[in-house]
Order: sequence, then C-alpha cells, then structure tokens
Amino acid sequence: VRELNLNINKNRPEKRMGVNVSEQVGFAGLQTDAGAAPPSWTPSDRAKITGETKTNYQTILRHAELQNTH
Repeated sequence: VRELNLNINKNRPEKRMGVNVSEQVGFAGLQTDAGAAPPSWTPSDRAKITGETKTNYQTILRHAELQNTH
C-alpha cells in the first residue's frame, strides 16, 4: 500500500476564511480546485481509504480549516 501524503502546505499565502482546504492537503482521491483527483492516485488507491484513515483525515481537514480562519 502506498504511503499517504498528509502534508499540509503551510507556505501558501491564502490565510483568509474560505480558502480551499482540499487544494492544500495531498490526499488520495481528494478534489482539487481544478476538479480532478491527484493524477498519481488510481481508483484502487482511492478505494483503500477507509476506517481509521478517514477519521484521521477528517481531523487533519478540521485542523486546516481552523488554521485558515484565524
């Protein structure tokens, strides 16, 4: 199983409320502003995102949202 990249890009200039979090979080099957999943991920890779990984991802997303609103 490929290791997931959960690295939040902290160098982006956008800190305003409403910034697109999905563009900042490298994650299997996540939609970017362009509307496409990262090209390096296949459908089978995306299908492996279940259970604990989803829970961890929700925590990461929430953290990113909080960072962007302050």
